[in-house]
Parts: sequence; structure tokens; C-alpha cells
Amino acid sequence: MIFFLNADVVVQAAGRVTPSRESVVLYARESGSIDTIYVQDGSAVKKGQAIFSMRDEVNLVRYHQLLHEETLRAAMATELAGLIAWLSHRNNDSLQLKTDNGKIIWQQFLADEKLLLHDLGKADLEIMRNRPLFQEHIIPASEWEEKLATQTAAALRLQQYRYSAQKQWQERIEAYQAENRSKQVLRNGAEWEQKEKLAKAPGAGNIQLMAAAMPGMFVQKGEPLCRIIFGDSLVVEGFVSGIQMAIIHGNMPARIRLAAAYSHHFNSVDARVIQVDPVSIDKNGMACRRIVCRLPPHSFTLPNGFSFSWIAGIPVGITIVIARRKIWQVLFDKPDDWFKPSKSI
Repeated sequence: MIFFLNADVVVQAAGRVTPSRESVVLYARESGSIDTIYVQDGSAVKKGQAIFSMRDEVNLVRYHQLLHEETLRAAMATELAGLIAWLSHRNNDSLQLKTDNGKIIWQQFLADEKLLLHDLGKADLEIMRNRPLFQEHIIPASEWEEKLATQTAAALRLQQYRYSAQKQWQERIEAYQAENRSKQVLRNGAEWEQKEKLAKAPGAGNIQLMAAAMPGMFVQKGEPLCRIIFGDSLVVEGFVSGIQMAIIHGNMPARIRLAAAYSHHFNSVDARVIQVDPVSIDKNGMACRRIVCRLPPHSFTLPNGFSFSWIAGIPVGITIVIARRKIWQVLFDKPDDWFKPSKSI
């Protein structure tokens, strides 16, 4: 019957209990702008703690568009009021215009005023030339009165144009102000409609922010925003070398042996390989790969009845089961057969 007993093919390695390096990446559930980041890179978070919030991009664009239009209307109203004040006093202060619309309105006004001033200047020149002739009775009174009427009409057209321009500007100011009051309700509504979405930590750990995680940054749906490195669990970390590096893979069963100095009992618990680093590193002049095994809960009872709690830093032994064979199979198999996928765990 001894030939039917198990003869596991195993790999032995030394290990140590360390904090878990397991992590999870949080992705943007939809496209939008990051509104607020509530944590700093590297800070510790609790399960359910808010990490950042995003705003509905559609409403955000609408809100900023309304705000931009409102700002432009307010600026135009201010500049038109400045034009009216300057035109009323005609002081020597230079007129400072900042908006393109304000500059266009002012340039158009000056061009039209220049034409009217030109007509008035011609009429004034005619009066100056013909006044002596009228006084000497060289030209008839009817012709003189016609030239006076032309001068008066030119002056009246200039005065009416200036008055009309100021009145038109004042009407525009009132229209801008009224539109801003009405659109402000829409802007406030758009601001209220922005649905704030909170991203919360799925577990306790440390935050590692991605480059895209900045307030105001636009992110696409599915873009990684942060990584949470869990620190509330413990794992066993060890290193294997040689051919063992090629035959160990994730999800293999393992046994973790406790050191007598810590437990006062020789015993072991079931575990499982959860990670094998793909890149080897140099350790004490030898190429090695890091392996990580998942542990049972922090507090548990060993098969021998001893109650035990894991503590980071405890040295342990790792036994990884490569293949599970019977003794009679081991006697007839070649060593290479132990590592065939069909015969491995």
C-alpha cells in the first residue's frame, strides 16, 4: 500500500511575512473633468473614503459657455459705458478698449463721425469764403441763406449722429444687463445640474496618483486615475533561483512552515502562489525571481490546536507543490515527467 501514497514534487524556498503589495487601479467610468482630488499621492485611505470627484462634462461645457458669454456681455456693457462717458466729456484721456467688439464699434463710430465732420468743415469753409461777398452784396441773400442752411444741417446731422450713437450704446448696455440677468438663472441651473461623481477607495491602502489625476484635467472613459496599494493584509515573500524559476507559476498550492522560534511548534498551513515576478533580479550574486504567496486570515488556529497571528517580519519556509505524484509513479517516471503540464497541479 505504500506505493499508493503521495510523493509531491516540491520546491523549497526561504521567505518572510511582509505587508501585501496587492493593488487595484481605479479607472474613469465616463469621460469628464476631474473636479476635486481629496487625497495626496502616497497618503493612506480607508475603505469607502472619497478619493476624487468628477463632473458631468456636458453640463460643465454648458456652464462654462454660459459663464463665458455672460463675461463678454458684462465687458461690452462696461466699454460702451466708457464710450458714452468719453464722448460726453471729450477729455484728453486715452480710451482703453479691451474687447474686439468694443474696438469695432468705436472704429465704425469714428469713421462715420469723420465723414460728418468733413461735411461740416466744407460748410464752414463755404461760410468763411462767402461772408465777405455777402457783406459786399456780391452774392444775393438767397444764396447766402442756402449756405447757412447747409452749415446748420451739417452741424445738426453730426449732433444727431452723436446723440443717436450714445442712445444706441445705452440701449445695448441695458440689453446686455437684462440678458445677463436672465442667463444667470440658466447658468446657475447648469451649475446645479452638474452631477458630482465620487470615486471611493474599495479598501484600505495607500494612494498612488496617475499623471492624469489633476484638478481640471479632462480624462477619457477607461483612463487610469489612481492605484490603491492595499496594506491591510499580509503575504509571504520569497525568492527562487535556478531551474525552479521556470517551473513555478501563479495559483500553485504551497505550504508555509512556521519557525519554532516564533510559534514553539513545528507546523505548516496551506497557502497558494499568487504572483511570480516575470523579471529576475540579482540576489547575493545569483539570479532569482520573487514569488508571493497568499496567507490565511491574520488570526487562525493551526492543525495542532495552536492559535497564531501573523506578524510582519516573521521568517518562514515555503514549500511549493510542483506536481503531485504517487510513489509508484515516481519510481517509473523520468524526472522530466514530473514537470509535464498534464501531471502538474
